[in-house]
Amino acid sequence: MIRIIRNLMPQDTRAVELSSAVTLISISILLFLGLINDHPLLYVRPIEFWILFSCVIGVLHLYSLLNYPNSELIRVMMCWLAGSLWLWVAFALPFEFATIVVFFLGFSNILAFIINTILLNKTWNSF
Repeated sequence: MIRIIRNLMPQDTRAVELSSAVTLISISILLFLGLINDHPLLYVRPIEFWILFSCVIGVLHLYSLLNYPNSELIRVMMCWLAGSLWLWVAFALPFEFATIVVFFLGFSNILAFIINTILLNKTWNSF
């Protein structure tokens, strides 16, 4: 069964991870500059929390991509965390075009998490 799943899924998920990392860093910058100031999630936590959170997650995500084969475990964790965050944001927003884009970004990150976990499992079994 795992062999079938490995053959169906693409082997490289860095494009999704890069777009997620750049988007998180961009959101952090936009929040810092005050260009995003009326959003439903800003009522859950203060804006400073979202600036720091999105910057840290985005930078860790980008670092794991730039430090590619050595940071595979960080890539797996960042895909899961970013995917969960994007899906949560998608369900917290009112339904519009941006919600669909954010949902697919989150779903792609969760799929990247599954792919990277399967590939990481294969390298762990080789030891």
